[in-house]
Amino acid sequence: MILVVDASVAVKWFLADSPDEDHTAIALGIFEQAVLGSYQLLQPSHFIPEVAAVLARIEPGTAVTSVNI
Repeated sequence: MILVVDASVAVKWFLADSPDEDHTAIALGIFEQAVLGSYQLLQPSHFIPEVAAVLARIEPGTAVTSVNI
């Protein structure tokens, strides 16, 4: 199955331990299934800058390391 993942899903991967972040279990399930090969993930062209911008706002101390490409 092919899924198009936007930044809101990817941010949940980085903030899975945050009690303020809803639906992280679903987002982590998507990630796990992609790692196992059940899903092929695609992203919009603006995906990395959008994820980086959100992480820089929410977790500025770790954003650079988290989005290191």
